[in-house]
Amino acid sequence: MNKYNVMILVLCVSAMLLAALLIGSYATQPVQAGSVSIRSGGGDYILGTVSVSNSIDVVTVIDVAAQHMILYAPDKNGNRIEVNNELDLRRAFPDRR
Repeated sequence: MNKYNVMILVLCVSAMLLAALLIGSYATQPVQAGSVSIRSGGGDYILGTVSVSNSIDVVTVIDVAAQHMILYAPDKNGNRIEVNNELDLRRAFPDRR
């Protein structure tokens, strides 16, 4: 191979990599989240809200002593709030105390 063929090959590979990165950046949606937490003095619970989308917020309750988190999400059809997910924080973050 002469030096021009090597340069063309390197430029083609670079162009494909940049195109893949550009397409990947447009394909992913930005993550939107916001939270407010309130901790009562001396209590073992943290209550907060997290914005999942523009129209849906979930309520999070963290039991600090048990290191357990529960997410509550609205059920618009049933007009109530249900448990959406539960997370054991000890298993999620094993290196933290």
